[in-house]
Amino acid sequence: MCGTGRKKRMRFFILNLAITDIFVAIGAILPELILYIVKNFYAPEFVCRMVKYMQQLKVGSSRGFFALV
Repeated sequence: MCGTGRKKRMRFFILNLAITDIFVAIGAILPELILYIVKNFYAPEFVCRMVKYMQQLKVGSSRGFFALV
């Protein structure tokens, strides 16, 4: 990453936000979209609970990161 001082920190921050948004899209939005299209969850209950937990974890961690900043 090129730049010095303030611009370098800003680019690093924006890159981190972009990566976080990608992970939220993959981990939280994509499973919800699949469930919306398929209408039924064909996995064991443990997998269902894990998917819901990961969705909440990603959203909560993103919110916590913004509160930290």
